[in-house]
Amino acid sequence: MKKTGINKKKYTDEVASCMTDSMVMFNPDGMIEKVNQGLLDLLGYKKNSLIGRHISSIFAEEEIFNEIDEGICLISKDFRIKKANEAFLNMSCLKKEEIIGQYCYKITHGKDYKCQPPEDKCPISGMLTAGEPYAVVHTHFDNEGKKYLVNVIAAVQIKEGREEYYLHMAKRISERAQAGQLTASDFRNIKRLKDKLKYYVGLINEGRVLTGSLTDRLIRPERTKWIETYCITKTGVKIPVSISGAAIYSNENIKSKNSGNLLIKGFVCRVYDIRETKWLIKELDRLNQDHDELLQTMEEKVNDRTKNLTEYQEAILNMLKDLDESKENLEQSRANFLNIVEKDSDGIIILDKNGIVQFINSTAKSLFGDNINDVLSKITAFSEKIDKTLEVEIIYKDGRAGFAELRVVETIWEDKPAYLASFRDITSEKDAQFEIKKLSTVIDNSTNMVFITNREGKIENVNSVFEILTGYLKAELLGKSLYLFVSSGGKENEDNELMSAIKEGRGWRGVSKNRKKDGKEYWCYSLVNPISDETGKIVHFLVIQEDITERMVSEKKIKNLVSCDELTGLFSRSWFMDQLDKWIAEDKNFEKIGILSLFNIDGLRVINNVYGHSVGNDYLRGIAELLQKTIVEIYNSIIKKPGEKGIIGRLGGDEFAVFMPDIDEKEGEKAAEYICRAIENFYFSDAAIHSTISMGCALYPESGNTVRDLLRKSDTSMYRAKKSGRNQYCFFKSKDHDLEKIYSKFKWKEFIQKALKEDRVEPWYQPILDINSNKIHHYEVLARIVDENGNIATPAMFMETAENTGLIYFIDKVITEKTLKIMAKLKSEGKNITFCVNLSEKDLENMEFISFLKSKIMETGADPKFLVFEITETAAIKNMDTAVKFINLIKAIGCGISLDDFGAGFTSFVFLKEMNVDYIKIDGSFVKRLEQSLKDQLIVKAIADMAKGMGIMIIAEFVERKATLELLKDFGIDFAQGYYIDKPSSDFA
Repeated sequence: MKKTGINKKKYTDEVASCMTDSMVMFNPDGMIEKVNQGLLDLLGYKKNSLIGRHISSIFAEEEIFNEIDEGICLISKDFRIKKANEAFLNMSCLKKEEIIGQYCYKITHGKDYKCQPPEDKCPISGMLTAGEPYAVVHTHFDNEGKKYLVNVIAAVQIKEGREEYYLHMAKRISERAQAGQLTASDFRNIKRLKDKLKYYVGLINEGRVLTGSLTDRLIRPERTKWIETYCITKTGVKIPVSISGAAIYSNENIKSKNSGNLLIKGFVCRVYDIRETKWLIKELDRLNQDHDELLQTMEEKVNDRTKNLTEYQEAILNMLKDLDESKENLEQSRANFLNIVEKDSDGIIILDKNGIVQFINSTAKSLFGDNINDVLSKITAFSEKIDKTLEVEIIYKDGRAGFAELRVVETIWEDKPAYLASFRDITSEKDAQFEIKKLSTVIDNSTNMVFITNREGKIENVNSVFEILTGYLKAELLGKSLYLFVSSGGKENEDNELMSAIKEGRGWRGVSKNRKKDGKEYWCYSLVNPISDETGKIVHFLVIQEDITERMVSEKKIKNLVSCDELTGLFSRSWFMDQLDKWIAEDKNFEKIGILSLFNIDGLRVINNVYGHSVGNDYLRGIAELLQKTIVEIYNSIIKKPGEKGIIGRLGGDEFAVFMPDIDEKEGEKAAEYICRAIENFYFSDAAIHSTISMGCALYPESGNTVRDLLRKSDTSMYRAKKSGRNQYCFFKSKDHDLEKIYSKFKWKEFIQKALKEDRVEPWYQPILDINSNKIHHYEVLARIVDENGNIATPAMFMETAENTGLIYFIDKVITEKTLKIMAKLKSEGKNITFCVNLSEKDLENMEFISFLKSKIMETGADPKFLVFEITETAAIKNMDTAVKFINLIKAIGCGISLDDFGAGFTSFVFLKEMNVDYIKIDGSFVKRLEQSLKDQLIVKAIADMAKGMGIMIIAEFVERKATLELLKDFGIDFAQGYYIDKPSSDFA
């Protein structure tokens, strides 16, 4: 009878496929033979897709070693580091290749040893061989050799296959623990780490976290416990799993019961997904850590609270001690308080809660007197508005109605609640505000820009004109600094004149360039005046601005016209002289050299007569262009000093001037020859003409060290060049001095005569200040001659020739007549201004001048009492009888007399009583350095005392500094004249 039974192979396959856990079977070579559906579902594979693969394709055991949070390394028996996880590498900042194979001395001392170090230099070696876990604080070194401390070092002996190792686990400690301040929390961390160590040692000794094939560990029958590892899904995701397995032995071995040499047929593994379990373990660790941190925080708070309570207890004891001392000082403090409020400038009243007066200071008594009940009613009315400042109407003791600023606050008086009321009289401030309001109405209707600022210069109001002109709205300006719109540059600095004026509470005036909101510039003239209340306290500033942009633009154009010759574009005569004067002024020690060349075009008059002035002007423009080009060529090519251009100007008509700096006489001769030949070869094609020049040259500083000397001497040399036949140049020589005098005298005489004939002699005016009132009292009239090109000649240039030739008489008559006409015009306008006209020594001897003066006064209708004639002390003393007679005649007409240059010889004291003069003008040599010279001060003081005694008014000239003016005021001098007051001008207004 045939036996029946179960097909074991078929039964095993069916059972395996029906299991819900994941199962895998593989042969001794690690090749997968069977898997159930549970494993396929876990890893995401289809049926039979894993059959024939190696078991290592689905397991990744190495990850468990790297997953450990603490730093772990394996150290061999010869103390070399064989393996380290990611946490250990991160902690030490070392790469795997920098540590694997090195002696452990590298991490404990930061050094490499090529051979094994002795045990006394590697303290860790003794601890590693102890065989028991230990916990200490120890030093490690990172990749830069810097020290750091670890909280725990644990070392035990473990095995991996046949190899034996030491396990070294470490974790960096906190900064507090490094400082030696270990807490209970730190010790709990140490215990937890030691527990972890035992867990990891168990895993390692069971072969669960070491490298090596799974089959090597399952080949031993005793290895049947659960092993943690990772499975790799089809998509590459690593899943933590726990596996257990057993070997499958052949049937022959079982039948023979030969346990000594078993034949393994394969392996079966059960795979369990532990992701949730792993998450729970991590959460438990985190909760433990949070718990430890919470305990630590609570410990710290308890310690802090204990410390605070101790300090608080000490503070209470000190406060009790201070309280005893305060009681002793309370009465003194109360007395001090009453003394302070009694003297307070504000009225102080203290009332109890029922409105009964407890205290009233002397200020309140003097302010209110019998009207105190009215005041008390107001305090009661406002007692509900505690700690607020209110304005109230008050009837003061003298019966006047006013305003006060009332403030009521709660206080304690005699240990009871009370009210303290303070009154400040603000009547004057309210009046000032009312005036400001009225002023604002006027401001809004003004045609000029107007500001109102507070005491610090912050804008409080502007009118609509300012908004229209600048584009700024009033709201944008309120609270802004005045300096932004008045002082050029808008910078608030201590050197700012406007800022100083504001701080000192005085007025200010000036011109500044500002910007509109759109960035465009505009010029304005500003007048700043302080506004005071009735007590004299400055409360505001009023600023009025006039837009002078068009005038400034016009003045700039005029300045350009003055600086440049309109025809040629070269420097004009005055500008050329000014530039040369600046160059000379920089050479204080006469160390520089240079040459001034002056030339006329020969035959220009013929060119104008034949071809017309239009062609002549074109020819002059061509000469100017050629001259500029030629000077550059001279410096670049002839004398090899590139970069210089010299100073080139047209002085008038056909007269040109060139100043070439940094050239000596030898180089100057080459330059002069080059200029002469360049102009000689210049062919003006428009009219087929050419011409030559006559040039005179003067060396600086050999021939002269002033502009006047150089011009005069080069002019003399040019005169010699013309006399020698033209088309040549001449340098000034010592033998030319006589020629210079003759030519200069001749030239200036001709110049004066022509100016008189063409009415080019003009009066200029210099103001004379009344020192006491700080206002202009009268003007001195000075003679100026305007040349054909509009340049101004001063008396220093023509006076000597005018006096020597007698032409000074005619100049004085012209100036006198024009002054009388100005006086008559002012008189018709209702203005009377005094003018002082200079007369020469020649005029004192000419009685015809008296007749001329009388006729002109009658002709013009001018008032003679506003006309003063000034004569020099030297001229008067030289011929005393004539001078006295002339003075008496002038006084008889009604004019005044001023004696100029007084005190120069100090002989005039003897004769002064004989001359009926109204003013004496102290010689400028005593005034120029008055504050530095005690001798000059004594002389000026003596003149002042003497003149005061004789009833004569005193004028001091050459006042150039503020200090001089202040000293003159102290000496009792009446009037001051000089550049500090103002320079001479063609306009006396």
